[in-house]
Amino acid sequence: MEEKRAGLTQHELARRLQTARSNINRQLSGEAEITLRSLADIAWALDREITLELRRSETAVGQNIAPTTSTIGYQPVRIIAPKLPND
Repeated sequence: MEEKRAGLTQHELARRLQTARSNINRQLSGEAEITLRSLADIAWALDREITLELRRSETAVGQNIAPTTSTIGYQPVRIIAPKLPND
């Protein structure tokens, strides 16, 4: 995880963010939803910048391929696809 590469424990990260270590653990493990604000706070504590890239999917709409994510065991994954002209 990034915090380990930065030389931080979850305890130290929680201290910097003034929150409980259990909150950090749940967010980083995918057990809790993470807001953009929380992500920005974690990036600040790790002295990192956030970058975001939006790119087209390599699969066609309607292929029924389940995405692979680290949070698949915690909450249902929602796939949001653009409406096609025939929808």
